[in-house]
Amino acid sequence: MEVIDYKKLDEIKLYVLGINGIDGKLLTKPVMLKKFYPNISRIAVRKSDKVLKDYFKESYKTFYDSVYYWPDKHFIAKEEAGWGLVINKSDKDLLEYLKPLIERRKGKVYYYNNEAPYEFIEKYLSWDADYTKMPYYILIVGSIKSVPLELQYLLDVRHSVGRIYFDDLNDYKLYIKKLIEFKPNKDFSVMFFSPIHSEDDPTYYSSKYLVKPLVEILTGGEDLEEVRVLEGEKATEENLFKSLEGQRANILFTASHGLGLPKKHPDKKILQGAIVCQDVELNRNLLKSNKGLITGLDIKERSLNCDLLFMFGCYTAGTLKDSDFKFWVPEDVKNSLEEFEASKEDFIAYLPQKLLADPKGPVAVVAHIDPAWVFSFMNEYQNSQRLEPFKNSLPRLIGGVPVGRSVRDFNLRYATLSVALLNYVLDHIEKSEKLNPLSLSNIWVTRQDAQNYIILGDPLVSVSPIQK
Repeated sequence: MEVIDYKKLDEIKLYVLGINGIDGKLLTKPVMLKKFYPNISRIAVRKSDKVLKDYFKESYKTFYDSVYYWPDKHFIAKEEAGWGLVINKSDKDLLEYLKPLIERRKGKVYYYNNEAPYEFIEKYLSWDADYTKMPYYILIVGSIKSVPLELQYLLDVRHSVGRIYFDDLNDYKLYIKKLIEFKPNKDFSVMFFSPIHSEDDPTYYSSKYLVKPLVEILTGGEDLEEVRVLEGEKATEENLFKSLEGQRANILFTASHGLGLPKKHPDKKILQGAIVCQDVELNRNLLKSNKGLITGLDIKERSLNCDLLFMFGCYTAGTLKDSDFKFWVPEDVKNSLEEFEASKEDFIAYLPQKLLADPKGPVAVVAHIDPAWVFSFMNEYQNSQRLEPFKNSLPRLIGGVPVGRSVRDFNLRYATLSVALLNYVLDHIEKSEKLNPLSLSNIWVTRQDAQNYIILGDPLVSVSPIQK
C-alpha cells in the first residue's frame, strides 16, 4: 500500500489540459495544491447538509456492494439490470424521436419536473439501492438546463448513466437509428492519440503518465496490430482521420488539450472543447481555418471512425456557467477560469453532439465537463492509485461490458471521496480539530475531477465484438 508523504504533496502543482484559442497559452497557470485549502475548509461546512451526507454514505455502501458482491450479469444483461429514460416534462415531445429505442430497450420513462435533484431521487428511489424501482442503466435526454448535472451525478453513484442532447432535433433521429443498427467493429482495434507540445507542457505528462501506462497494460510492452498509437509529432489532425479511415477503431482514446475560448467569443459554443492536435495553427477566424483542431464542423465533412471515443481534455463534454473549480482557487486563477465559462447557461460541447449524430461516428463518448487537470491521473506519489479508473475501464470495454458499467470506477472514486470529504470535514470542524490542509485539498480536487467525467450516449451499449 502506498503511503502519502504530505511534505511532498506540498510541492504538487496542478496543470490544466487546455489552451486559449486566441493566444495558444494554457487556460490558467499551474495551481499549487495547497492553495485550494483555505476556500475548501471555509465553504465545505456549508455543503455538509445531513441529507447530502446520508445520501453519499448510503450510496457508497450500496455501490460498493454492487461492485464487489453482485455478479456482473445482473448489470450486463438488460433483462435483469433494466433500462430507463429520464426527461424533463417540458421536453416530452422528444419522446417521439426516442420511441424506437424505448421499445427496443423495453424501457420506462421517468419525468423530471424541475424539482431539487435530491427530491427526484427521494420520489423514485426513496434512497434505496433497489433496481426494481429505477433500472441500473439510465439515459438522460435533454440539455443541462432541462435536466441538471447535479441529478446526473447523484444517479451515477449507484447507476450507469448517459446523456444525449442535440442542438439540431434531427440529430436525435440520426443517433437513435445508428444506435439501433449498431454492431461493433469485428476487427478489434484500440487507438491512442497523444500530442506532446513540449516537455514543459501538460501534454507531456498526459502522454507519459496516462497514455503510455495504458498502452503498456494492453500490449505488455509488445507491438500489437490491434493497438495503435499516434503520439507527439505523429499526432496530427490529418494522421488521425486517415488512420481511422484505413481501420475503424472500437476504442479511440485521446489525451490532448481541449480548446477554450473567451466568454464573449461569437463561436464559443461551436468550438469550445475541440481536440487540439500536434499541428494546431490558431488564427482570428477559426470557423474558416482551423488546422490542427478537430471540431464539430469537421465532422460534417469527415468522420472519426470509432465505436467509442474517450476524450481527456478541458471542456470536451461541456462547459459550465460557473466552473466547479473557481470557488476554490486563488483569485488570479479564478479570474482566468471565469474567462472561459459559458456566457449564459451550461452547454454540452458541439463536437460530441456531431460525433454521435454521424452515422460513422461513435455510439458513446466519455469526456470531461469543466477544466480537466493532469492531477486526476498523476502525481508522482500516488501514480498507480490514480490510474485505477482508467486502467480498469479498458479491459472491461474490450471484454464486452457495456460502456456505463465499464467506467464505474470513476463513479466509485467520486462516491468514496464524497464520503471521505464530508466525514473528514464534519469530524474535524465540529470537534474543533485542526484539518490537514494538503489532505483535504487532495481529497477534494480528486473527487471533483472524478465527478466531471460523463457519458454522452447510451450507457448500455457495448463496443466490443465480444458480447456478454
